[in-house]
Amino acid sequence: MALRLLSLAVMSGRIGYAVFDGETLKDWAISRKAARSEDALRSVIGKWLDDIGPHAVVTEELTPQSRKRGRTLILLKALRRFLAERRILQVRIKRERPYRTKYIEAERLITRFPALAPWKPERKNFYDNEPNSVAIFEAVALALQVLRDPTRYLAGALG
Repeated sequence: MALRLLSLAVMSGRIGYAVFDGETLKDWAISRKAARSEDALRSVIGKWLDDIGPHAVVTEELTPQSRKRGRTLILLKALRRFLAERRILQVRIKRERPYRTKYIEAERLITRFPALAPWKPERKNFYDNEPNSVAIFEAVALALQVLRDPTRYLAGALG
């Protein structure tokens, strides 16, 4: 039986998810609704958990170097409480950033998963807002980080 991972990327104004069965990317999406409030988060994530039935959920571990601020921090903490209430195994990882930019990383991920090509994020100017689709690529990258060494990360999550 393959490990089913639900990877969640909580970002400003949106939450992205990616679902993996083993090494196979099965599904991905973005929800702006889930990022509106703690109640909306619980509603949307609860439906995802019911529909997907993951063995574990991957989220980013907050560190002093994390750039997450304000409402994103509140939502990430609410998500962790909700997962604990639902007794879902949480794998919290420090996000590796092997590429210079998120956009280069997205190109590499599209090479591995061509179905993601329609969601390729592009930012023409440095002052433009970050595209919403970045959340999908963040979720995929988090899941792949765990899938490179699942025993280590899952054992760490179990304590």
